[in-house]
Amino acid sequence: MGGYGALHLGFAHPDLFGIVSGLAPSIREMKDEAAIVTEVYGNDQTFYDAVGPWANVREHAAAIRGHTKVRLLVGDRDSLLTVVKQYDQLLSSLSIEHQFAIAPGADHAEWQIFQSLPFDALAFWKTAFPQTP
Repeated sequence: MGGYGALHLGFAHPDLFGIVSGLAPSIREMKDEAAIVTEVYGNDQTFYDAVGPWANVREHAAAIRGHTKVRLLVGDRDSLLTVVKQYDQLLSSLSIEHQFAIAPGADHAEWQIFQSLPFDALAFWKTAFPQTP
């Protein structure tokens, strides 16, 4: 739940987070998630939708836009590819600048995604921290 959590918390609290990265975030409908997700949200799809990253980014788009650096990464063999592409489209429709990349040949594994991208995926984080002399 790392990617889901990053998007959920980062977009729910744009006043606290200036950079948000979703690495293959599992942001599907609750029925498609593991049983633990259903348990955590009391099997309530309405509640799951109301507090999740889809609602948070819509609700806080104005505060995120122009203030938060955002990135989405996913592998082209990941079962989450379609939903992550949909989230990319949502960010674009809300005029939220973001980096979006699909890692060729990568499944749902961070090391595969990082190794498969044609750029330094970790360089994104250099923008989050000030340079030290």
